[in-house]
Order: sequence, then C-alpha cells, then structure tokens
Amino acid sequence: LVQAGDTIYKWNSYNSWTSVGSCDANAKLRGRLEHISEVDGVVLVTDLSLLEQVKKWDGTTLSDITFSDETAAGFGTFRAKYCAIENERAIFANTYDSVHTPNLIVGSKRGDYTTISVANRPSSSLGEEEPFFLVQPDNGSINGMAKTFGILAFSSRYGSIYRLTGSSAKDFEMTSLFPRSGAQGDEAMVGVGGDVHFGRQGRIQGLSSTSNYGDVEPEDISLPISDQVEDVAEWTGVYNSRLQRTYWRPDTESKIYVYHSSFKPPPRPTTESLADILSGKGKAVSDLSPWSLWTSVNPRVLEPTALMPVIMPDDGLEYVAIGYSDGNVGLLEGNYDDPGDFGTTAQEITVSRLSKRYQLDSNAQVFDIQGWVSYRKGDPFTITITLEASGENIFDESITINVPAATGGAYYGGAYYYGGSSAHGISFSQRVSRQKFALAGKANEFQIRVSVTDTVQWRIEEIGLVFDAAG
Repeated sequence: LVQAGDTIYKWNSYNSWTSVGSCDANAKLRGRLEHISEVDGVVLVTDLSLLEQVKKWDGTTLSDITFSDETAAGFGTFRAKYCAIENERAIFANTYDSVHTPNLIVGSKRGDYTTISVANRPSSSLGEEEPFFLVQPDNGSINGMAKTFGILAFSSRYGSIYRLTGSSAKDFEMTSLFPRSGAQGDEAMVGVGGDVHFGRQGRIQGLSSTSNYGDVEPEDISLPISDQVEDVAEWTGVYNSRLQRTYWRPDTESKIYVYHSSFKPPPRPTTESLADILSGKGKAVSDLSPWSLWTSVNPRVLEPTALMPVIMPDDGLEYVAIGYSDGNVGLLEGNYDDPGDFGTTAQEITVSRLSKRYQLDSNAQVFDIQGWVSYRKGDPFTITITLEASGENIFDESITINVPAATGGAYYGGAYYYGGSSAHGISFSQRVSRQKFALAGKANEFQIRVSVTDTVQWRIEEIGLVFDAAG
C-alpha cells in the first residue's frame, strides 16, 4: 500500500494501482515490509503524523484495528508512528492513547498483535507472553526504528540510539547502542542488510559492530559527498534490498543521493598484516565512491511525501514506491508508467557520478586524453562525459556518447515458443560493448563527471582513460 494525498492505493501489477481507502490528507501512512505479520496474513499500517489509528490490510480490506489491554478490556484509540514485527510480537513506538507519548515503546502480547499494554513494565512477575511497555531511556521523542542482525534499534531526536534486549515480558529492556547520535528526520533510520544507516545533520552514518553487536563504532558513509550534504538538516531514507541501494532525500531539496552497498569494500580482517596489504595480497579495497546523485528535469518528481519498499505482485521483486501529496503514485525504479497528471509516460531522471581528483606530480600536465566506455546494450541512451580541469587552466570539456539499442532478430523472441522476456531474446543484448572517445585540453589535475538523463534502465560497466603527460 502507498498513500498519495487523501487516497490509499494498492499495487496490482505493472501499471495498475487501485484505491482501497481514504485517510486524512495530512496523514503519512506507512505499511512497510517489516510491518507484515505472515502468520496473521496482515500488514500493520501506522501513521507518522499520528492522525490515523493503527490499521491492518489483509489484501482485500483496510480497516482500523480494535485493540484490547492486558485485562481484555477495550483499549480505545491507539495510534503509532513506528512498528516492527519481532519476537512474535508487534512492537510500536512513539504512540498516542488519548495523549501523545513520543518516548513510549509498546509491545503486544506474543502471538496476538491486538493485545497491548501501557501498564505492564517488564518484570519477573509477568508471564513471558504478556504485553508490555518501555520508555526510551533518554526520554527523547522516538524518531526511528530499524531491524538488523537480530536487533531492533530505536533513535531519539537530538538524543541517542538504543536497542531492545531480552526475550520475554520478564526481561525486555532498552540498552545504549550509540550515545548522542540520534537520527534527524521521521524516516532517517534504515536497516541496510547487516547494518543500520541513519541520517544526521550534515552527514549519514552507519553502525559497524562485532558479530554480536556488543560494541559499535560510527562510520561516516557520506564522507565522499560531505561537501554537498553539510547543510542538510533532516533526511528521508529507504532501502531496496534487491538492488542493494539506499535512497536518501534531503528534507528541502529536489534530489536523491543513492548509496550503492555493493560498491562498499568489505572491512579488512584485524589479522591481516601490513606486509600483506602493501604487497597486494590483502583484501582488495575499491576506490570507487558508492554514491550517485539523482535529479530530474521535473523537480517535483523527487519531492514525494512517501517512499516505501513494495513487492510487485507480477514478478515478486522488490521496488521502491513513491506517493505525492496531489494523489499521484508511481515507482522510483523500473520502466513503469505513473498515473495522474504526470501523464502516462515515465519521468526522466538524471544520474551523475563524479570521480576522485587525479593530480600529477610536480608541474606536469596531462594532454591527449583518450578513453573508452563499456556498457551493455538494451534501450538506447546517451552518456555525457565531462573533463573538469583544475590547476593552471580551469575549464570543462564535455562529449556525448550515444549508445544504440540492442538490435537483431527476435531469436526465439516475440510470439515464438521461447517468447516474452526470456534469455532467448535479442542476440548479444547482454554482451559488453565498447566505444572509444577523446577529450581535448591540458590540465594539472582533473575529475571526470559522467551523467545520463533518461527514463530507461541502463548499465555502464567501465570507463577507462589513457593520456600523455609532460611538464
């Protein structure tokens, strides 16, 4: 489900969205993948604005949940900003029960997400399966929850990060994970595979840890783009586990910074010797930045009010859905069209990457720069490569490379026996193709900027450079 304006949509298939209900237009409903209770066949839906009651979606009907307390009495109105299914329970955080309790964590009865308590603090007198509540230790307003490696972490706005420990209502408690390092933004804490990433003012950090998360140390994953994000006050983040991408949107900007987890080198083992590292026998470390920047000719495309992972019913794959305040919905990835006043065509996104700065020794300058770009053919697209020169001569030199569509007969394709999108499609479409290029000018130091603006999926494998130098 995805909210857009005052309408809640379900995703039927590639280009088909169906309204399943309405809500307050100022609500921010979220029914994330971690909200799914498989055994109950429902998704629990919370509201970041605390305007709507906690709801459930059973695949057919969206309805308010009727909660009861530890005595089986009706609980009344219950709202929550955050939710996760963990330890056979629904865990809610930053709640509303006649009054707003932003520091409260409410755990349901084991095996029954409809039974909750704001009276039972974990103790040895409770039954193991009983519902419970806890308070964020710094009494801060909880502004994020994330699951990773068997832990459930909570952030406080302008506060700290804690985790839920224990296994039952007898011993659940909150313990410190990362002091004075809370996320900034209502959706700025994201579980990313085996890590937790969280957006802070002017940076994005990750938690690296021992195998049991006993000790943690922060890692500034935004270091390669630090000069671009130093003024960001709040973030919205969302992770696509299939593509290993985390999308980070600054709160007041029409752009998205994309973090590619697959580009991040693994940490070196502590037993690796300096001799192995210097000899090249050690673990390879890539010097490629894991960050890309997405912008759009239509700025509103990257100003959604909802970003959320969803599973496509047709192919079972994970995508990131987007919703807008005016009622439009769509996908952040893929070649699928958006309904509404965006029209029936996909919106162009500009993806750009900037290399590190290359600098020669002494006063030498590079010239006669030549290179190649390797890619896989599919739909046609255009690559813009820009030499950004610094030093004695400051200039930009750009060229464009047109990548043609994959061509050839539909070898077992189209309406033939091996049809559809099978591997037996256009001949050689997945082979790596190459084009050469040349860049004019002399420079003491330079960077290479690569950008593509299009609506189609494309894949660049490699860009290489060779040049002469003198001076």
